[in-house]
Amino acid sequence: MSEPVDPLIYHTHQCLHSDDLPFWLELARKRSGPVLELGCGSGRVASCLSAAGFQVVGLDHNFEMLTFLRRNTSIELNESIRIFQADFTCFNLSARFELIIMPCNTYSTISQPYRLEVLSQIRRHLLPTGIFAVQITNPFLLMSLPTNGEAELEDVFTLPFSGDAIQVSSSWTRTPKNLVINWYYDQLLTNGKIIRSELSISHTLESPQVFRDEISMQGLHILQELGDYDFLPYRDDSPVWIILGCPS
Repeated sequence: MSEPVDPLIYHTHQCLHSDDLPFWLELARKRSGPVLELGCGSGRVASCLSAAGFQVVGLDHNFEMLTFLRRNTSIELNESIRIFQADFTCFNLSARFELIIMPCNTYSTISQPYRLEVLSQIRRHLLPTGIFAVQITNPFLLMSLPTNGEAELEDVFTLPFSGDAIQVSSSWTRTPKNLVINWYYDQLLTNGKIIRSELSISHTLESPQVFRDEISMQGLHILQELGDYDFLPYRDDSPVWIILGCPS
């Protein structure tokens, strides 16, 4: 019997991977004013930006993750991170931003027509001189995967406070329209028992041109397409795909 993933386990696992953080910091340094992060989750990126001195507005629909973020943020960082629980498609912050970001491949987990609504919200919350940045799992890489991937060990880490070891493995199933990744977190208790929690994430499989056309349809203009965190141009075999855009 598996359980939902505890925010502490999820956050500790996510913090093992930090190669993208300098990229988001560099974007923030080039703009002025608060940064709006859509899909802030447990705060891996938001906390990094806040610690560097930036004001951050974090928005997510997951109450448990946002509660974890608030409870595990220092008093100093709490003052520079404002948190809102809302859906990406229908939020109203009564503010506009120089920079709106959606890291961690969150954008590719959103299906049509909801992506169009998200883009509309981004357009509405951007200042005329503002930019947005969304990270998308490279569709060509996902479409090249076999239809099924057996569970393989990905990471091992120690859980804070309890000291329990966590083994992380993942498997996937690909259909013509989606790639579903299943994450398995096995908590190895000191008494020899194992508690498994699971998380499934579905990424939509659309051609890059579909994403580009949607952005244009919503009154946004693509400035750059990047293929890694060093600002190199996007290619079909790039490890990531980051779209930078602005109002048309």
